[in-house]
Amino acid sequence: MDYELTFVVSGTSVDDTDAVETLENELDAMLFRGGGVDLLTIVIAGDNATDAAMQAVSNIERAVSDLQVLRLDRNLVGVAEIAQRTGRSRQNVSQWINGDRQGKTPFPLPEGTAGRSHVWLWSEVNRWLRGISLDDGFEYPTRDEMAIIDSALIRARQKSTRASVAAHSDAMIVPVKHGHLLVDITIEPDIHGMRFSGFAHTVPSGAKPPAFPAPSEFKPLNKVAA
Repeated sequence: MDYELTFVVSGTSVDDTDAVETLENELDAMLFRGGGVDLLTIVIAGDNATDAAMQAVSNIERAVSDLQVLRLDRNLVGVAEIAQRTGRSRQNVSQWINGDRQGKTPFPLPEGTAGRSHVWLWSEVNRWLRGISLDDGFEYPTRDEMAIIDSALIRARQKSTRASVAAHSDAMIVPVKHGHLLVDITIEPDIHGMRFSGFAHTVPSGAKPPAFPAPSEFKPLNKVAA
């Protein structure tokens, strides 16, 4: 099965012509900007959506090392987008939605609203359109598969961050509100008690963990505990 996947990414953008060309030439993937975020669309074969997505992520990050895949884009569509993708009028789409003209099953429920208009998951709409031979020919992750894939991506980032910390024997990782704090602390006896000194470096949420920062990148810590 061929899955079309759109990911939210970071680490590079459409302004990076080398990355854009590499992704297009090696993976036939398209990097673009939409809704204020960087997006990447790729088509990949797989037995199921989860395996296809994780293979796609591996291929993408291997092709462009600075690029990090953050999560799946939900690909929400309104009436106008559905009409455009199917080549039908907005009136036809509204009739499908209202049940005036439809296949054997009811039209999917909306995912939410954008402004005053309803929006739907394209994956669910496309699956419904298959029943009237108007789908685009691709498979997409289901709602549950999207959650599984996003969770796997989060675990992969956490594992990568911890691996960077483990490479520095005296370091610790401390979760904070907007990311992680990498801390290298030395404890020494002091006339007033125990002195804690060292360095700290913040890795924001969604940032790709680099090699463990050089001491110059750390902020100094200095505290005395009685």
